[in-house]
Amino acid sequence: MISLKKWFKNNIKLIFLSLFLILYLMWVIFTFHIIYFDAERRMDIQYKKILKTIKIQEDLIFNNIKLITNSYAYVVNSQKILEDIVNSNKYIVSIIDYKPYVDIIDKTYPKKKLSNNLKLEIKNKLNELEKEKYIQINIDNSSYYIVPYFYELISNQKIFQGLLIFEINQEAILSQIKNLLLNDEKITLNKPIQKFVMYKNFIFYSKKYYYIVNFKEKIYSFFKVSLSLFFIVILFYYIVKNLFIRFLEKSIINPVKFFSEHLEKGKEELYTEKFKINEFEILREAFNKMMYRINNDKIELESAYEEAHAMNEELIETNRRLEEYINKFESIIKIIGKISLENIDEKTFFDEFLKISISSIPEVKYGSIAIKDKNNWKFISTYGHNFEILKKVNLSEDNFIYAKKTKVMDNIIQKDKKLLDDGTLEIVKNASMSIRKSIMSPLKIKGVIIGQLSLDTDEDVEISDESIKFVETLSSLTSAFIRLKRLSKEEGKLHKNIILALIKALEYYDKYTKGHSERVAKYATEFAEFLNLNKEEIRKIYWASITHDIGKFFIPQTILNKPGKLNDREYEIIKEHPIKSYEILSSSEYLLEYTKIVRHHHEKWDGTGYPDGLKEENIPYFSRIISLADSFDAMRTERPYKKEMSIEEIIEEIRKNEGTQFDPILASKFIEFLRRKYL
Repeated sequence: MISLKKWFKNNIKLIFLSLFLILYLMWVIFTFHIIYFDAERRMDIQYKKILKTIKIQEDLIFNNIKLITNSYAYVVNSQKILEDIVNSNKYIVSIIDYKPYVDIIDKTYPKKKLSNNLKLEIKNKLNELEKEKYIQINIDNSSYYIVPYFYELISNQKIFQGLLIFEINQEAILSQIKNLLLNDEKITLNKPIQKFVMYKNFIFYSKKYYYIVNFKEKIYSFFKVSLSLFFIVILFYYIVKNLFIRFLEKSIINPVKFFSEHLEKGKEELYTEKFKINEFEILREAFNKMMYRINNDKIELESAYEEAHAMNEELIETNRRLEEYINKFESIIKIIGKISLENIDEKTFFDEFLKISISSIPEVKYGSIAIKDKNNWKFISTYGHNFEILKKVNLSEDNFIYAKKTKVMDNIIQKDKKLLDDGTLEIVKNASMSIRKSIMSPLKIKGVIIGQLSLDTDEDVEISDESIKFVETLSSLTSAFIRLKRLSKEEGKLHKNIILALIKALEYYDKYTKGHSERVAKYATEFAEFLNLNKEEIRKIYWASITHDIGKFFIPQTILNKPGKLNDREYEIIKEHPIKSYEILSSSEYLLEYTKIVRHHHEKWDGTGYPDGLKEENIPYFSRIISLADSFDAMRTERPYKKEMSIEEIIEEIRKNEGTQFDPILASKFIEFLRRKYL
């Protein structure tokens, strides 16, 4: 929350700053465009002047050269003429009178030699020069006009005398052009890279020059003016803002402030100061009417307050108990969630169960769960107590204190003194934390006690009825878990026995299958251990190996027990057995995890296997392991149509089929496994 004065200040500031920024940005953009377009217009004018000046200078130089050349053949003192021309003309650096046919420099001023490059150019274009044409050559940093001169006879016949080579001072011409430029303009050979410049290029004696207009100073000057204007506007803003705020304080802010202070003090009086603004005055009158009603209702509210206060105290206590019940209910939900996990082992469940139970009951600190096995009691989980010691203690039914219903017991260790011998009592005392009170609750299945939940504390505290009832609920959940686990274990044994019975029946059905499934399971699990797979993975491989050929029940015995090799039709029927195995196992939810492994144990690494033609990594990993074990047993087993192979022969056969029938990596490891086991 902010004050009314602060609110007005913030909003006025926002309005002024927004307006200023918009106007300032518009002015900046407008002025920048003026500067830019002015520079662009000036560049176009100057650029045309530069091109025109270059053309005029080139024409002037050439006309002078032509005039000199036409009269040179008739001059008596030609050396003196060359000196006068060079000394009087700032554009001509040197003149050479060159006889190309004899390669002689006849006269020169100042003394100078011709470069080989220049001689070569003259030689290549001598035919053109003899025809009264001139050439202009740029070599390195010099420009040369090469002009032929002739001696004209009375008969208008011209005789070629030689060449006048004029070396031109480029910098002198360029300096005259630069005199046309203003301070923020220049001509350079380098392409500009800085900001706030415009440029155009032109060719001057075969070199590219850049005419540059730099309007950076104008931009900087513009920003200096902008900055000054900015400070002026800011000053103006503060002056206007302060004047406006003072006006608001006098007419709105202070009257509202005084009224707010009256309300804040909680005075039960009418507010008498009137407002100049109609809306605030209506608010004041409404407040006075409300205060009148409040004073009339005050007595009733005071009596109602006392009654509400008493009800509130009762509600707080009820709410506290409700929160406790909710927390305990959440704990029960967690425990139920644990029970629903079929694969959780008993030790893990009971450890977590004790931890949640103790955290949910404020009076207890430690706990234990003991199970009755025939006539002996054994600790299967503890929290706080030393489980490693207590799990080794076996107590007979006569020596173990247990409750037939949930109850609180004091100093249970003292009661143990009467039942236990000195040695056992000492072990129990050393392994147990200090116990003053215990909540003991029996674990029952169909009314028969099969265990006990004990929650302990080392303090002499009062244990509430709610905690006792909660422990009773926990013991019921624990009993349910134990019953479910026992039922699940029995059901699992039944399914496994049925599977083994079917495998035995298959051996009578297919005489060549006798002992095959057990041997494949043995080889596959041993290889899995060699690969360092975990126990759960080895278990899956074992049962998948046991059941991998169970689909052969659907193959006619005449084919299964045929003494010779199978024909194509019979082989196609045999290839159906992985699918039949898959269908049999799919009918039981307990065997679903083995179905894909069994279906694909005849797939090949190169995709030529059956039933689905899978290849490489698409074949399940466990199927690839069983494929090696299955092939190994087949090669080790003698059949009417083939002899038993030696380990060396089997290794060689597996090596031949690496990357075609078998996973190359697994095949290599299987060979290593066979060498270690059999060689």
